[in-house]
Amino acid sequence: MKEYSSILGLHAESEFCGVSRFNRMLAGKLGVPSSSLENSRNHEDKHVLISIKFSELDLAEVENELGQQVFNLDLFSNFDVFIHDQPKSLKHWNILSRARHIFCGNSKIHKLVNERFSNSSPMWSPPTLPLFKERNAELEPLNFISFGMAHKFNINLHKQLINWLDSNKVNYQMTVSVSPHEGEDFFLSSKRIQERFEDLYGSNFIWAGYLGEQILLRELQQSDVFVSFYPDGVRENNSSAIAALSFGLKVISNFDIDSPGFFRDHKNAIDIDFLQSYSSLDLKRKSREVIDQINIYSWENFLNVLRG
Repeated sequence: MKEYSSILGLHAESEFCGVSRFNRMLAGKLGVPSSSLENSRNHEDKHVLISIKFSELDLAEVENELGQQVFNLDLFSNFDVFIHDQPKSLKHWNILSRARHIFCGNSKIHKLVNERFSNSSPMWSPPTLPLFKERNAELEPLNFISFGMAHKFNINLHKQLINWLDSNKVNYQMTVSVSPHEGEDFFLSSKRIQERFEDLYGSNFIWAGYLGEQILLRELQQSDVFVSFYPDGVRENNSSAIAALSFGLKVISNFDIDSPGFFRDHKNAIDIDFLQSYSSLDLKRKSREVIDQINIYSWENFLNVLRG
């Protein structure tokens, strides 16, 4: 069995490079560090696996201010290489000629490489996303979601929600998505919201940024509770809250004397001031049977009234 001291690549910590993600996951499974080729001197006289994409290597060297090589092959006396694309230059073939063994990312790459080097093997890339796990309502976190226009978020009452979560020792996560509004500086307003939510929820906070409509629908299906607080109280034209109720979610909001009876009487709508009467398990129980109550605010009824 081959034992490597490290997995080396071009972008050791990048979240925007598929090969980098592949390298980190591989290193984690082998129990070794994932490092950058720029730190080649730290790996002299060690058996390493160099995992690269030649096209990215060429680009990195073109962008280098001095036009220097990204790494020095002479520093490696014992290395294998995993290549994610085909060699296309003498420089690429020279790297392969120095490797003890060549792992090829797919069969087409291997077919080309094997014509010159018999010390090569066809390989593949296993999934680099976390494995999907079925939710267990008793064990999984309570999933909160909050979304709306970036300029409308009011997070003062979130402190009240956090007090309830902490006092009940709730395992939860809070996902927040914001939408840009015409005329608003979306970057600045969303950055401000993100920072304030991070301060409040810490590691329980998931920043989702701007989610497209179809992705937002999927998030609603996978969530337990919708949270949104308004300047005075929830109203008939707070469509996000109504949409969440239509998915069977519990809705936690703030109520006042002008909040409509539809919300005050709906079994899935919860006034933040009365949250203490609920348990975390109560919030996980979606009530699809009450969706028909939404019909009062349906598009069909809206159009009937509009048309007279």
